[in-house]
Amino acid sequence: MQGLLPEYEINPATWFYLSSLLTIGIFFKFYRLASIRNLDLLGLIAMSPGLLWISRGISGGYELIFLLTVLFLLRALLDPLLIRRPLLEPNLNASGLTFTTIALLIFQIGGLASERIPQLAAVGILQPEEAVRLKRPLLYRLGFVGAMPAVSEATSEQAREGISPPAPTRNAPHRASIFLVRLAVVIVHLSIVLGLIYLGHVHFENIHTAVGMASLYLLLPYTVQMNPRLDHFLPGALLLWAVVAYRQPMLAGMLLGAAGWVMGYAFFLIPLWTSFYFRRGLLRFVLGLVLALPVVWVAVWVATLIAYLAGVPDHGTTWQNFRQLVGWLAWKLPQADGFWSGRVQAFRIPVVATFIALAASYALWPTHKNLGTLMSCSATLILGVQLWHPYQGGLYLGWYLPLLIAMIFRPNLEDRLAIAVVSESWLPPRTQIWLTAWLEDWGFWPLLRLWGRKRE
Repeated sequence: MQGLLPEYEINPATWFYLSSLLTIGIFFKFYRLASIRNLDLLGLIAMSPGLLWISRGISGGYELIFLLTVLFLLRALLDPLLIRRPLLEPNLNASGLTFTTIALLIFQIGGLASERIPQLAAVGILQPEEAVRLKRPLLYRLGFVGAMPAVSEATSEQAREGISPPAPTRNAPHRASIFLVRLAVVIVHLSIVLGLIYLGHVHFENIHTAVGMASLYLLLPYTVQMNPRLDHFLPGALLLWAVVAYRQPMLAGMLLGAAGWVMGYAFFLIPLWTSFYFRRGLLRFVLGLVLALPVVWVAVWVATLIAYLAGVPDHGTTWQNFRQLVGWLAWKLPQADGFWSGRVQAFRIPVVATFIALAASYALWPTHKNLGTLMSCSATLILGVQLWHPYQGGLYLGWYLPLLIAMIFRPNLEDRLAIAVVSESWLPPRTQIWLTAWLEDWGFWPLLRLWGRKRE
């Protein structure tokens, strides 16, 4: 960013003030001061002081984030009961929001291209050898690499004095490694932005709301300050696209399964999603969960290659990293930090028990699940994870932030039931039309007749 905008620099506190004012000006409904939308926005804004305290080592930051997570959890629990959902579009028109979204996205990518690391992104960062000793999963270790400066201060000082910098050690990530990881982060941010726009435009049927959701995501201080961390945003992107693809059960199952193998906690969403597809699409959804395994295997192979190029110590083989993903349990992490640092770990047991009971109850409640309840209940479970996750518990807002924003802006979606929107055929209608035309063009009449008989 320094090359594009000389002398450009904005500290987290200033961005908190500016983004809060912009959020209120663009999304706050002044003629409905007591609306739930306004309370949701104030809750998102209230997260920022806690993030600032955490980045500066001030006590009370994790406690504030924990309290707000509990409040948003209660809000998400009550969301399926909120039947009246009036359309509350942003105060800025669609053209202005589009320009704002593009500008914020450029600044987001520019921040990733910069050599400066936000203070919040550096919280909890471990050196590669320390991450190996504590047995951090590969996703976390790649997140650490993405949040490390490309050039250290000592190397920059030596370069200014004309001294050749020393060769990087085996445990020190080099510039190419950081570039690869941050490129993956850019792709993840783009996927979240496009997913929110697609969700709002196609499923909410309102392009104004769609662009507004993407703009709010990029405007929040958390997104700006935590932007280099792959481990914070990849699971949320997978869960968001699982919701976007809810009309294709197999694809939704693959995305949800991939999120489960990546962070483990997404598997708690399976009772909810299987109940949603119970009347139609259940077999395809389960098959998608199974097919997620080979897809994740390929992804682990790519991640292992990136880790090798990144200079991650003891990056292991593809099979070793795959076993690490399969056996990943946050409960077994040898060192807790964040909210649970210094607290009695036994207090997490009733929290975990309540969370498991809640996840199991979603197999039966609500009885008639629609797209709205699917989003809100999924956000509820990922919010609940933050209350007992031992590693920087509460700080991983990116896991649920896209779903939470979609829940805040969603209209009434009671008619979006699986039996109404999921095709009886395994192929989408457009794919069936294309396949029929292709079979006719190439003269495969026997296959076309056989397929027609099966459909009958």
